[in-house]
Amino acid sequence: MFDQPASWEIYLPLIVLIWGALGVPVIFYYAWRLPAFPGQSAFLFMVPSAVWWSVASAIENIVSTPHAKMFWAEMSWLGVLATPTCWGVFVWAYIYGKTEKLSKFWLVTLSIMPVATWIIALTNQYHHLIYVSAMPIHELPGAPLHYVHGYWYDLATAYAYLYLAATVVLILRAGWETTGIYRRHYLGLFLAMLGPWLFNIGYQTGRFSIVGVDPTPYSFIVTASIFFWLIQRNQLFSLVPVARSKLLSTMSDPILVIDGRGMIVEANPAAMALPDMPSSLVGMALADVPTLAAALRGSLEDSAYGADDVVLGRQYFEVRRAPLVYLGREVGQLFVFREITRRRAIEDELRHARQRAERSLEAQRQVMREQRNFLSMVGHEFRTPLSIIGSAAQVLAMDDKSPETTRELAKITRAIHRMVDLIDSCLADDRLESAALLFRPRIVNLTELIAEACLDRRAASENRELLFDGSVPVTVECDGTTISVVVANLIDNALKYSPADKPVEIAVSSESGMATIEVSDRGPGIDPAERREIFEKFYRSSRFDHVPGAGLGLYLVGRIVELHHGRIEVAERPGGGSRFIVSLPVRHSRNP
Repeated sequence: MFDQPASWEIYLPLIVLIWGALGVPVIFYYAWRLPAFPGQSAFLFMVPSAVWWSVASAIENIVSTPHAKMFWAEMSWLGVLATPTCWGVFVWAYIYGKTEKLSKFWLVTLSIMPVATWIIALTNQYHHLIYVSAMPIHELPGAPLHYVHGYWYDLATAYAYLYLAATVVLILRAGWETTGIYRRHYLGLFLAMLGPWLFNIGYQTGRFSIVGVDPTPYSFIVTASIFFWLIQRNQLFSLVPVARSKLLSTMSDPILVIDGRGMIVEANPAAMALPDMPSSLVGMALADVPTLAAALRGSLEDSAYGADDVVLGRQYFEVRRAPLVYLGREVGQLFVFREITRRRAIEDELRHARQRAERSLEAQRQVMREQRNFLSMVGHEFRTPLSIIGSAAQVLAMDDKSPETTRELAKITRAIHRMVDLIDSCLADDRLESAALLFRPRIVNLTELIAEACLDRRAASENRELLFDGSVPVTVECDGTTISVVVANLIDNALKYSPADKPVEIAVSSESGMATIEVSDRGPGIDPAERREIFEKFYRSSRFDHVPGAGLGLYLVGRIVELHHGRIEVAERPGGGSRFIVSLPVRHSRNP
């Protein structure tokens, strides 16, 4: 099938195509060795398709008989249509970041036209759908053939041009929407496909050919050279633009991408507008932007990825840094800036406010310390004379037992008790407000504690009637000392506001893990609007201004019950009067 060439002119395409056929596998090898990138499968299929087309075209130019030339022209059709098909799929996958392999469905679908056309070409002698006729352009041996094309040829040409036109639109659109190194990538892709496009158009219109043959396969030598340059010099496929242009351009937060060489390969418009930035950041080394390099130095030196606060101009930014890892290999770093100038101002205001509050709190603590010292001093100074007065009253009672003297001495004793109770209330309130107060929970027989309180209050109130049934023992885990204060204050309060001839009722019970103390009186009752206010410090109802008191008793009761994680309620007693109900957990909780 191979005949002696009739002219040295056929060696020109032969030499060029052999060099291209050897160069294309080199590109295939480099692309195959790279980590997976979008469109890699289509790119690797395109390379052998181009080789197929180039080799078939070379053999067509070498052989001398018209029959042999026709055969190799028919053989080339598999590569003629497979090459633009693979090219179109590669460009689409590269631009839109499709790294997954094509499914079997799409492999079969995309193969239909190239394989069908190849079969039609090999059987052309029976139907002449591709070549109606083929005649040598001159009489010398090995002369190129002039083909008269059939209908399927026009259809196949339109199919190839459709793919090429689609890739042009995709590349130009992507190049318009991106910047910097990505735009150079798209320019390289456009130039890579421009050669085959122009050569084929020139051949189809009869305006350009190489020694009378289709120059399109030769253009793939240019394509291979461009790809080799892009891969070796511009890191094509290293940082792939995965459909990111629109997303980055619309984000209000500045975003920078820095590759492993310290080059700024991406900066959205918000990043370009950062204070003291040059007109173009993309393509510059980070070290060539001193303001930015100084701001990011701490983030770059810290091996851990996270957030740092930096200052650019008069603005504060929170910078979050994250690695860009591709197939287990770190190819760059992503920096996202968020302006926090307003937040920093608010934080400064809050810090100053906290400092002022701390100074005010310290001043209040100092006042409270002085108040505690004063109360302690007053308590000591008051107790001494009160003790002397009490002792003197007892001596007089022993010396003079007349009814009048006994009555007057009883008044003195009651006044001393009121003064001592007032001092104890003030000091107890001070201890409750102090962090030095320590609760010592232990198991307490609540029934016995109430019985003892009743005996004490009965003696101090000239044997007022206190009704308490202590037959049911109730035990709780509590601080007995402070609970004694609660019971004593509630009984005193009931006695104070009840008529002297009316009894005060005290009850204790336990149910569902809660112990209940109930103190009922037959006094005038408490206005529902005041039932919450009576537990406030120093609160006294205007209805009872004539009754002595400091407004601390119920406040102390509420605070002690609260510290025991219990609750206190006030209700109306059926028949008149008030009911104070204290509920305490049987088991004391250590949690605040």
